[in-house]
Amino acid sequence: MKKSISMLLMLALIVGSFAGCGQAEQTAPAAQADAAAETAPSEETAAGARTEETTQAEENDRAEEAAQAASSASETTDNAEVVEIKTGVLSYLNQSEEDYASGETPKSAAIAYLVSNGYVNNAAEKPEGNDGKPLIKITYYDTLDSMVMALQSGDEKMIQLPESTADYLCANNDDLVKNLSLSEKSADGFGKALINRLSSAYSFMMTEDHADLCEEFNSAIKDMAQDKTLDNLTQKYIYDVINGGEIETIEFEKNDGDTIRVAVTGCLPPLDYVAADGTFAGFNTAFLAELGKRLHKNIELVQVDSIGRAAALASGAVDVVFWARSYTGPIAGMSQEEFEQFRKKQRAGFTDEEIALMDSLHGNKQFSENARRDIPEGMICTIPYFTDFTTVVTLKE
Repeated sequence: MKKSISMLLMLALIVGSFAGCGQAEQTAPAAQADAAAETAPSEETAAGARTEETTQAEENDRAEEAAQAASSASETTDNAEVVEIKTGVLSYLNQSEEDYASGETPKSAAIAYLVSNGYVNNAAEKPEGNDGKPLIKITYYDTLDSMVMALQSGDEKMIQLPESTADYLCANNDDLVKNLSLSEKSADGFGKALINRLSSAYSFMMTEDHADLCEEFNSAIKDMAQDKTLDNLTQKYIYDVINGGEIETIEFEKNDGDTIRVAVTGCLPPLDYVAADGTFAGFNTAFLAELGKRLHKNIELVQVDSIGRAAALASGAVDVVFWARSYTGPIAGMSQEEFEQFRKKQRAGFTDEEIALMDSLHGNKQFSENARRDIPEGMICTIPYFTDFTTVVTLKE
């Protein structure tokens, strides 16, 4: 019988968004428009909880100590059996597999906090060897099918996926099981900030010379969030499908405006879905059909592999990529100055222990840069239209 994967391992592998099926508070796309206001503590809370600002020197010291502690935690003892856990991930565009793996280490303590406070459920047990600290071997895959086949053949011990895609796969494959999930308990204060900092979102990607188009997309996404169209599309074409609904084919209206060629991968059903016969359907087509109607533009879909997204943009084969993993609501669209002000205000409501935990994330270079690992140089992203918790899928025992 296969050994279960440890909680520590699972925690160290988290990379993405925190929104599960049925989690209305965490997943509502409309919340992206005012996520910063939701996440930051009030002025009264901030003033009452912490009266003195943390100096930059203190922050740097804590970050260095936390980074050293995280590094030490990843080392194995001389007497421990070395256990290497092979993990499949859909290809990222701006970070190597080795850098990806090293950036996972500091996340374990953060996710442990979320588990211990009931914000995240963990179904795994501690493995033998490595004194409970398995070595992570990341392998990128260009398609979802190839990654699932690697798991089913035993080439990978686990695969990382957005929870909505994991739920969809597990519902349609009796041999697969999801190990981590966001609980029904709503996080607030530090817990919510931590979830947002550990999350990634899904946005449209395009080249920098399409900045005007990016602003048009942003405006339409905000309007769709404001009038609840985005919520309704998410419920119907993602969560209802996970719970047994049918994936629908969508017809695009003919508009008088320009044609926008949009790359889709089919790698994240039911979010990004392409049927086996090449038919485009589901949330991506429904969302893009609504977007085209609002922008008075025609949408032409082109299927590409996950790794081919940036190349398709750079070559001019497409104008837009349907998804790129990017910054979450509280960070998306902020300048560096705005982010620093937001971060300082937010940290004023944290305890010293909470600040140290957050600094352990920022003190790791690979983690600090992970929000950019799917956005190569020369590319820009819209504001998010969907956020999802990244979970781990394994074979059933």
